[in-house]
Amino acid sequence: MTRGIARSRYEKQRKGEDMKKLKLNMELISKEKRAGKRSYRKQGRKKFPSRESTSPGCRAKVVGKKLHRCQSRLQVVLMQTELAKTKVELSESAESLLAAKIEANQAEAKIELLMTRRNELMDNFLEMKEAEAFLMLKLGFL
Repeated sequence: MTRGIARSRYEKQRKGEDMKKLKLNMELISKEKRAGKRSYRKQGRKKFPSRESTSPGCRAKVVGKKLHRCQSRLQVVLMQTELAKTKVELSESAESLLAAKIEANQAEAKIELLMTRRNELMDNFLEMKEAEAFLMLKLGFL
């Protein structure tokens, strides 16, 4: 019986020592985390693409942390390049629209010319028919 009690006391002592070691290890780990956080804050936030989403014409939406100044400058540069691209696209589309408008005006002018020519031909045809009918009457074929 004494041996059983001694063993349990030894086990309790051992568990107590293990708990002390575990607490010390946890304290060291938490100190390392704090130190790591301090250095992390000094160095600045790393780029995590999952935390940011960008779309053309909109500013960056940050899910986790705020953007640092250098990243906001980068965003400004990206927005400027996107703006330049859209300006070029808009100027090209404006040029194509102007060309289409000119072609449409030319087509309208051509249609008007064809319509006037058709009307002139119809007038000539009707005059010829009148002359034919007059001659037929004069000659007595009708």
